[in-house]
Amino acid sequence: MSAHLYAYTVAGLGVLAFKFLHLPLPWLLGPIFSCLIAALLGVPMRGFKVINEACAVFSAWPWALHFPFRCWSPWAACGQRFC
Repeated sequence: MSAHLYAYTVAGLGVLAFKFLHLPLPWLLGPIFSCLIAALLGVPMRGFKVINEACAVFSAWPWALHFPFRCWSPWAACGQRFC
């Protein structure tokens, strides 16, 4: 079985487990925890670079549109701009 297929199968099973157990954020935490456990057990996993980068871009896109040109730093509350 391909390492790519292992990764997506394990992630999908993590989602199903979190939904079945009614745990919070099943689409985020399910794959994180299931892939963590599988990696610790030595399951060979690998992602598709194009899919991973596209998911990263589109998951951050709403924040970029909602908070344009803002500086989110500890100094922003003081009015100081360090970014």
